[in-house]
Amino acid sequence: MKQLFGRIFRHSIRRIKQLLPFVVAIVFFLYMNKDSFLHMRSNRLPVEKALMVRKGNISLLNATGGVDHAENVSITTKRTYTHVRLPSAVDTCQKNAELVKQACKDIMGNSSGAFTLTVRRSKDGSISYCPIYKVGTTFWRRVFMVHLDKKYSHLYNPYQIPFDKEYPSVKVKYATSNSLTGFKYMFTRDPYNRLFSFYVDKMVAPNPYFWKSVGTNIIKLTRPTAKRPVHCGHDVTFSEFIKFVIQTLKTRSNIDPHWIEMERNCRPCQVQYDYIGKMENFKDDLIPIIDKLGLSKMSLFLHENGSYVSNDDAIKDTLQQPFSFRTKYRICVSFKEAVQRAWYKLQIRGLVGSDEVPEHLLDERRTKMADLVTFAMHSGVNSKYEDRKAYKNKVYKDFWHTVPLSDLEKLRQLYKTDFILFDYDDRPSVIFERQEV
Repeated sequence: MKQLFGRIFRHSIRRIKQLLPFVVAIVFFLYMNKDSFLHMRSNRLPVEKALMVRKGNISLLNATGGVDHAENVSITTKRTYTHVRLPSAVDTCQKNAELVKQACKDIMGNSSGAFTLTVRRSKDGSISYCPIYKVGTTFWRRVFMVHLDKKYSHLYNPYQIPFDKEYPSVKVKYATSNSLTGFKYMFTRDPYNRLFSFYVDKMVAPNPYFWKSVGTNIIKLTRPTAKRPVHCGHDVTFSEFIKFVIQTLKTRSNIDPHWIEMERNCRPCQVQYDYIGKMENFKDDLIPIIDKLGLSKMSLFLHENGSYVSNDDAIKDTLQQPFSFRTKYRICVSFKEAVQRAWYKLQIRGLVGSDEVPEHLLDERRTKMADLVTFAMHSGVNSKYEDRKAYKNKVYKDFWHTVPLSDLEKLRQLYKTDFILFDYDDRPSVIFERQEV
């Protein structure tokens, strides 16, 4: 028996020696061409995701990233990446900045006076960004973390950084036009859409922090006969929320940074911005800035896969709330209602279909976040984009139609400067036109 094992062992060694040169050659070839294979993988991500979900291989999509987050490995390469340049986006955003400068002269004259501006700055201080809440601030915080923090510098997908990871900004005392030098940029959003986004994100979804900090104050203002003290602000209606916004802007008290006027937030008539992008064209307008920050790999990745990873991140962010906020929302809603609220938010955002969450996924004892993410992925892929968009537009219209026209007119006047400076329609028909009953 020992002789038999000896012969087998010696034969195996000879075969290994014979194959070793070929194995070394293959490993060397893969190493030298690893960048090409990674680049090819990046190009295939959207297709792979669709195929995996449609084939029922949804187990590969997990709550920690899914297919679009499979690019966890960092890229080290000597190859030169071609920057993704979008001349039309650059031209448009620079033109936006010039139009704002002209509008400032027309409606505000020569504004002066010192103020404090919150910005994010590049490593060398040559690039400054003015963040406005509900206008892509979480995305830009992640980008600057990759740009500034060594811990994240290897990433080319900013969505790999947890959405709740904070990173400090800088406060600049602005006194003259020389207070903030270099390239300056900001992003804007339609004021009506920005308010709607806040309501859906903070009041519809299970977000006990804003239910308490904002919702309870809304109830105190709009429901004088409500019992005191008010512990939960989870059932605030959209029209009540708008009344509260109007009150805070008129009195200049209790204004949340999520709805403060964009002009007051970034002072474009004092700060001469070089580039003003728009949330409505976010995925194109952001690319030139990413390039300017020297993040060429990120630029390429986002150009090819930005929409997919952004949607996956939004699904994960929303569906983690019923779990991470559980101890804080219990006095207001059940786990079941928290899940249903999170799902409704995803439907309003057009990320999932019209199907409802099945009962077995509403069971607090058995449901895991990964189960909900998997169901959401299925729902998004198995539904038509046109249907999701139509539902999203319908809810937007229905919510705004609960707001009295008198309040809409007050809101329009309060955001008048934003509408003029950033060229947004102050009387969109979808909001202002009502069918007579």
